[in-house]
Amino acid sequence: MDLPVSGKKALSLALGLSLFTSGLAVAAEFDGKSQIKLRQGFMQTQKRQLVKLTAVAKGEAEFNDAAVQRAANMRNLALIIPDVFEVPSGLDQFEGTRALPKIWQQPDEVKKRIRRLRAETARLVEVALEKDPEALAQQLKRVGGACKNCHDNFRKPLKKP
Repeated sequence: MDLPVSGKKALSLALGLSLFTSGLAVAAEFDGKSQIKLRQGFMQTQKRQLVKLTAVAKGEAEFNDAAVQRAANMRNLALIIPDVFEVPSGLDQFEGTRALPKIWQQPDEVKKRIRRLRAETARLVEVALEKDPEALAQQLKRVGGACKNCHDNFRKPLKKP
């Protein structure tokens, strides 16, 4: 696939982030709390992209090249999810995480959900290039559905205060 210059920069960033997260995983191999912070920061990065794209889809923000870049960021982040979750089970025993043990016990199910997210975020880039807010909104629902599907199956529900 021939990427625009910004897409090449995003892919380079994603690859760099992947190497960085892998390095952190090795450096913090016995520090579960660091691993949890790494995963949570990664998820917050994804969330930020989605929030900004949702504002574009709602007409609350301009549909410009930055929006297309955010879609590419989502695609690239989906490519490195396995690096963020490659640490074996046991991290679910630490406070501050909602990961269920089965995320490490059911790797084929996790891979299936990652493939779906990757497909939906790849399509998100295509839709973003069209700069059609309605089409973007529909594709964001699909991306959100892919996220929700994994969260519903591999994350503990949020505790009510």
